[in-house]
Amino acid sequence: MKKLVALFSTCATAAMPSIAFAQAGLIPSELISPERLKMLLDSAAVETPKLLTYLVFLGLGWLIGKRLTVLWSRKQKENEQDLEAARDFHQLYGDFFGLWKLWNYSIGDPGSQAAPGTSRWELLDRACSTEGKLEAMFVSLAASQRSLANDEIETLGRFRQRYQQLREAIRDNVPLKWDHSENPDYVEFKTLAPQVAAIIVRSGRVRQELLLKITSNAYELQNHRRGAEQREAA
Repeated sequence: MKKLVALFSTCATAAMPSIAFAQAGLIPSELISPERLKMLLDSAAVETPKLLTYLVFLGLGWLIGKRLTVLWSRKQKENEQDLEAARDFHQLYGDFFGLWKLWNYSIGDPGSQAAPGTSRWELLDRACSTEGKLEAMFVSLAASQRSLANDEIETLGRFRQRYQQLREAIRDNVPLKWDHSENPDYVEFKTLAPQVAAIIVRSGRVRQELLLKITSNAYELQNHRRGAEQREAA
């Protein structure tokens, strides 16, 4: 800022004689009489504040414009990072469900030959990997400059515990028994997931009931339902 003021002062000093000569109707080569000198000084006294004011406002406009550009660029970058984190979270959510179904199928009916990549240790490795990615996402949230409310922190913590249940089930060699859409643990997991996604993208709007309705067993096909009941009866 000091350099900018010094530059403006230099420009004003260099420009004042020319402006004053022009206002007084003189050219520099003419002999300046006392009357003309007085006219010159009066003209300079009038024009100097105007020029300085113009230069000050010009400098302020440049500084404010630069600051706004920096803030806008930072906001755009934050939005891009939030959207990328949201996509990663959606992928981790899908990975969880894929591993959950695969683990329950493999432990319930392994068959004579297990499918490639479905051994207990391979699935445990994948579950640990997805859980580690979720942990890294939470570390990023905690290290960011954003502030989290107590209820948001509680939401993240509860979702983290529910997400760990799959790894723990594989570790203990038992199925994850979320066997219907009204299972309390399943409902809580489905309720928390949209809230976590909203926290990541800084959205205050959460419609968690939609996910519960979409994934409800109420839309299950009748023949699939009868087949499941027969397998349970057997």
